Amino acid sequence: MMTLVVDSLANLLAAPPSVLPSGRVGDRGPATPGDLPAVAVSLTLDSPRGTGIGEFLREGHQLTQHTTVVDVATTGDTPFEDLQTLRLLPLPLKRNPASTTAGFSDADLSVRRVAGSGSPVGYRMTERPVAREDFALEAAAARLRFGAPQVPGDRLEVTHWTLAFRDDIVSVRHAGMLELDVWANDPTELAALARSVERKLAGSREDLRGRGFARLVPAGLRAAARSEQPGSGATFVAWRQTLAYRFAFEAELGGAESSGGAILRIDVHANGEIQETFGVPRTR
Repeated sequence: MMTLVVDSLANLLAAPPSVLPSGRVGDRGPATPGDLPAVAVSLTLDSPRGTGIGEFLREGHQLTQHTTVVDVATTGDTPFEDLQTLRLLPLPLKRNPASTTAGFSDADLSVRRVAGSGSPVGYRMTERPVAREDFALEAAAARLRFGAPQVPGDRLEVTHWTLAFRDDIVSVRHAGMLELDVWANDPTELAALARSVERKLAGSREDLRGRGFARLVPAGLRAAARSEQPGSGATFVAWRQTLAYRFAFEAELGGAESSGGAILRIDVHANGEIQETFGVPRTR
């Protein structure tokens, strides 16, 4: 999680007007003269306060409208139980958030015949369906019951509201001290780079907030110094100056689309010793 802070800072310094390419900002110091100029980032985090809760979890599932076109058939992999009964998938069945009716209505679920016998036509939701273009919704079973059998070979477009399952979203927050070791080949280059970093980090609050920094304030400056760095089989001379900042960083992780699907069946049995056994859910 702490690398998020480093990555966000690297992207900030690389954003136009660029101070350094993002590849020159990271959590390691220069190893060869070719790595200069560079900025090495170190973090020291504050201890948690209060209960010590540092992460907050919330559900990432999203309400979404799903449309599918199904062929009227009772053989093969079909949601039709018979020519008058259609199972709704995927589940769960949800209401339209903009609906104002007390129960399910055409605003929550719609059916249209888009191909086959007769002209394309919209179906009607009713409590007592009579005609082929009428249907009743059994919400608890997520099933449609038509007033008359559908014609095999027709195609129906079904639109309903459901949930797009996503991983939980975790909100993380880090606060503490951020140290930037600015490295360069000589004092002149070092002074110019350090000042460029300062100006960039003192820029727009909106830019900082958009990259996760709720707080980023100067906290210290060390004198520039000449340093001999161990390189590949030899040492090389570099100049370093350290800038320190107090920071608070916030980010949200997760929310990726889940690989889960609608559960069609779970088999639960009890043997003679009253121990439960579970069948593997079949998904689609």
